[in-house]
Amino acid sequence: MHGLKSPKGADDFTRNYARDQLSNWAIHALDRADREDEVIPLCIAEAKRTGSYERLVTRLVAARRYEDAEKWIKEGLRGLGEKWPGISAGLRAKMQEIRTLEQNWPLVAALQVEEFVRHPSRQDFTECQKVSDKTKAWPQVRESLLHFLEKGELPWKQKGWPLPESGLDRPVVDKRNRFPLLGDLIGIAIHENKPEEALKWYNQRPKDRLGWSGVDEDAIATAIQAHAPERAVAIWKKEAERLISLVKPSAYQEAAKYLLKAGEVMSQQNKQATWDQYLRSLREAHARKRCLIEILDGLDGKPIINKRR
Repeated sequence: MHGLKSPKGADDFTRNYARDQLSNWAIHALDRADREDEVIPLCIAEAKRTGSYERLVTRLVAARRYEDAEKWIKEGLRGLGEKWPGISAGLRAKMQEIRTLEQNWPLVAALQVEEFVRHPSRQDFTECQKVSDKTKAWPQVRESLLHFLEKGELPWKQKGWPLPESGLDRPVVDKRNRFPLLGDLIGIAIHENKPEEALKWYNQRPKDRLGWSGVDEDAIATAIQAHAPERAVAIWKKEAERLISLVKPSAYQEAAKYLLKAGEVMSQQNKQATWDQYLRSLREAHARKRCLIEILDGLDGKPIINKRR
């Protein structure tokens, strides 16, 4: 491997990729020749040259050399910095794997929280819950994560934070985030079946929608329909009217789905007459859109309020 020449004019990624492919072949050959004791030294040498720390750490973990694996994870993270975020994420995942194998749940939870801070999402929130439950710390962790999403204050800087330091460099707040992170707060409220919370955060969305990257309107309306039926109906009507304004048959079909949902809620609220009047107003306003009128008249001749998906 020492005599390998890099392709002329190639960038770092291309050079490293070509060299990693060749070293993968060499490692495979060593494995087949029962010369496994030479594999890790080769992986160490190549990690220093190409940044292939994840391959090295994978080998060390498989050999149950956890302390060595931890050392090279930290070395890799220092060496790579922000240059190769994908590799850095892989190394952090390996650290979490090691702590899981050790059943060190407080550190697993701490690492997972740090990933949540880097990339907040409902999925990562759920992962934090799964591992924090093993430490009995979830109630406090949950409150701290929600406070972070609302105010941007890092969880471990909040009073009463129950988890230890992970042993890796902690992330900082992404300056691109605009708190509160409404999309995440709404998604979590829906996940936790807390319609009042979902509606509270939905009401705080930017009125001009600039910077609004929230949960889709249908999901919000579906989540709050029992808690706030009139708001759910209003959301579905607004979405339907937006689609109708596109003047496309396919959009009319999508609009009908929202009108069906809104109509069902109105029926449950004993507001059939009000809904019928709304549908009449739609027909009058769009009388020249024959395709839309046919859809409003319902499929198979059934009124839209009684038509189910």
